[in-house]
Amino acid sequence: MKDLRDGHVRSAPDDYIAVILADGDRMKDWISGRHMREDFSLDWLGRLSAALACFANEVRHRLETKIPAKVVYAGGDDLLAFAPRACVMDALEILDTAFDECVRRRLGFIRKQEPNPSLSVSCVLAKHNEPLRGVISRSHELLKQVSKERFGRKAFTIYRTTAGVEAGAPFYAGGSQTLGWLRCVLEALRTKLSPQVCYSLERLADGLKQWDDPEALEAARCHLIRRAFERHYDAPADCPESQNVRACAESLFRALCDWAKYKAGEAVDPFRSFIDLLGALGFLARHRS
Repeated sequence: MKDLRDGHVRSAPDDYIAVILADGDRMKDWISGRHMREDFSLDWLGRLSAALACFANEVRHRLETKIPAKVVYAGGDDLLAFAPRACVMDALEILDTAFDECVRRRLGFIRKQEPNPSLSVSCVLAKHNEPLRGVISRSHELLKQVSKERFGRKAFTIYRTTAGVEAGAPFYAGGSQTLGWLRCVLEALRTKLSPQVCYSLERLADGLKQWDDPEALEAARCHLIRRAFERHYDAPADCPESQNVRACAESLFRALCDWAKYKAGEAVDPFRSFIDLLGALGFLARHRS
């Protein structure tokens, strides 16, 4: 936590840094008019250029004043920034919100409309003394191969170099934004939710794979998630805060199930995705700056 005594800024030390990379999805198709064949014009190109410039300026301002992060470059739909480990979720929310406000809405689109301008993000959590060139290179690989190709774009990936697990999700799935649910679970892990909840679900990950009925499988996994969160949350199961955390976890999992049904690219197991995200959130929750 920051301390302003004696005119100096002090913060709890952390030996991890987040390298965050963002890139617009299929921007060449928007610039060339492939997605706007009927309305494509010089006016459209001007509006798109202005929207991307607005995003670059606004996201730089928000990241550097609200987190604090250090933006290395922000131009058009591309961004590279460094941020503290504890602020990764804040950075993802800023990127998602700024792109929605400055680009998508400014051009007259909404999230559920297809196609619409979108953003993909990768975040690599690395030790402070790891070679920076390699970490940035890994960020580019994750952005292209995981966020865009495996996750089907409009998604983010979080990767810790000391764990080797690629966790991620779409920014929007099942008719809702996923970051709100992730934030709820993250705050629970910082307070009353034991990280053992992840290991508890990990032990059960393979137990239901042979079920043939997808709806029954989803319901059974939801039950496992509810029970695990109830068991590992340090509050009565019937209290509102405990119920809210369980509801957020279940909503996130159901959104991942919905996403897995329609997403482009490689097939994903939503239960595996949920567990990997839970592990990433547990690591983010270990340190608060």
